[in-house]
Amino acid sequence: VKNDSADTIGKVVGGKELNVTYVYDLIPGDVGDVIVHYVDTQGNVIKPPVFDEENADEDSPYDTTDKREKEITFNGKTYRYKEIQNGSDPEKGNIAGGTSKNVTYVYELVPEKGSVKVNYVDEQGVVIKDPVFDEENADAGSPYDTTDKREKEITFNGKTYRYKEIQNGSDPEKGNITGGTSKNVTYVYKLVPEKGSVKVNYVDEQGNVIKLPVFDEENADAGTAYDTAADNKPKTIKTADGKEYELVRVQKDSAAEQGKIVGGKTLEVTYVYKLKNGNQNNDPGYKAAPKTGDVNNFFLQIGLLAFASVGLVFVLKKRVQR
Repeated sequence: VKNDSADTIGKVVGGKELNVTYVYDLIPGDVGDVIVHYVDTQGNVIKPPVFDEENADEDSPYDTTDKREKEITFNGKTYRYKEIQNGSDPEKGNIAGGTSKNVTYVYELVPEKGSVKVNYVDEQGVVIKDPVFDEENADAGSPYDTTDKREKEITFNGKTYRYKEIQNGSDPEKGNITGGTSKNVTYVYKLVPEKGSVKVNYVDEQGNVIKLPVFDEENADAGTAYDTAADNKPKTIKTADGKEYELVRVQKDSAAEQGKIVGGKTLEVTYVYKLKNGNQNNDPGYKAAPKTGDVNNFFLQIGLLAFASVGLVFVLKKRVQR
């Protein structure tokens, strides 16, 4: 009853008109709903449907965008929003009386993530470099290739290691990511022997250099066999001034003539030579001995001189006696 209405029950008042006013609400037309559905790309339901509007007045507006989730987790898998399904009712519009509108969102499966780690070890399996990721949290099924991470040489603790092979049992260098796991590609490296050299020296018995030194081995791998006697041990040496020397021995403190290269070191083999007989005339400090033919003449002359001396003494003695 309207507030200023006359009483609905009473008595007629003479000379006056009483007004009783009743107020009515408009009865709406038919009501309607809006239901939101969630399916994968194959049409499988991945989440129960929800009402965006329920028993709403006909022609009243609706908007389902607040029900459009970015991602949905179902059965341990993640699905990401892709699109509105073909034939779906629109996301926004007005309620249709006496019916339900159906808005269907389609979600695609998000591939699981996986990684590929590259490891570096020596032949004994000892790590010589920190592992690196070739792929990290990449989509399952996506390709990978670790060959760009396969280093030719690695320096570790002052030593050099050279690539040898892929470790037995390693994951392959190339392939596809496996979701939910990390693949391990392991490269094996071999220790590169240190380098060393062998130098050969040539001196006379006084230690003077009579020939420039030569390298029998230079920057060779440690452990490599060497033999200076095979090709760097001449029996004789002729110098520029015409002197000729012959080999006498290996110097006392010399390295061995045969052996193995020592890493990080130069071994020195020193051969000692003496001046050959018959070449001493070229030596300013040498006093020549008489030749064989001259020896007889030499002693003959001495004998005659002695005889003459004795005779001279005898003659002088006779003279003194007289």
